[in-house]
Amino acid sequence: SHYQRAAAATRDKRSELQRRLASVTNELAARYMNDAQQIYLKYVEEPDPKDPKAKLLLKQFTTMSRRSLECLDEASAIFQQVNDAPNLALLYCNKGRYMRFKAHCSQGDFNAEKRSLYNQAEDLYLTALKILGPRESR
Repeated sequence: SHYQRAAAATRDKRSELQRRLASVTNELAARYMNDAQQIYLKYVEEPDPKDPKAKLLLKQFTTMSRRSLECLDEASAIFQQVNDAPNLALLYCNKGRYMRFKAHCSQGDFNAEKRSLYNQAEDLYLTALKILGPRESR
């Protein structure tokens, strides 16, 4: 019937709009991560971490990092919902990059927290590979 065709077209459009939303959200996540990186570089140049300027930079860094992760999670959920494997794999790679970024920005020597972040990054990269499946020889 016409109603079924209209409903099917609406579903297709909805999926496409959701994919676009997820792509934009992924771009925002990358932007927030890059902004956080730049803020962090300014923060580590501050001579006194207790200085108000340094505290403000750290707060901005934390906010941008959190927004990046929120966007990555939101985009991942949408790509899972619309069953978009290639973009979901990309999101897992971006989440892996985020974990490496977070490990790099965590203070101190290589410790259990950093090891955990790098392990999480590796797991995310492996998940991305599994989503994509074996590469077919040509």
